[in-house]
Amino acid sequence: MGITTVSLLPATHGFAINAISADLTGTEELVAAPSAGSLYLRHLSIICAVKDITVTIGAGETASAVTTVIIGPVPFIVGVTDAGYIHAVQHVWNFAPAIKLVATTSLTVDASGAGQVQIFVQGYTK
Repeated sequence: MGITTVSLLPATHGFAINAISADLTGTEELVAAPSAGSLYLRHLSIICAVKDITVTIGAGETASAVTTVIIGPVPFIVGVTDAGYIHAVQHVWNFAPAIKLVATTSLTVDASGAGQVQIFVQGYTK
């Protein structure tokens, strides 16, 4: 387990997070819970090159699982070439209007198995 997140600086306000993990089992926090207000999601993309796992994006964490599922479990059924190379699969969502999380709740991610997963999420707190 262990996720590496890079915070980007949006031009006006909000957050943009690029997160990479080799093992998302056990639930990881993408965006910390605000002390007041809610997180609003505008964009989400998940890239995975692991055969036959699912990824779940959620709000909060309870007993090493997402508390409330926002999207998922998203299946990643990746293809393999004759030479044995794996084709990564990307799922992208743009939300208009934004998806609102419950107040003072973090954005979390969980997966059904180990493997390299990259997540990009953009939004704001209000």
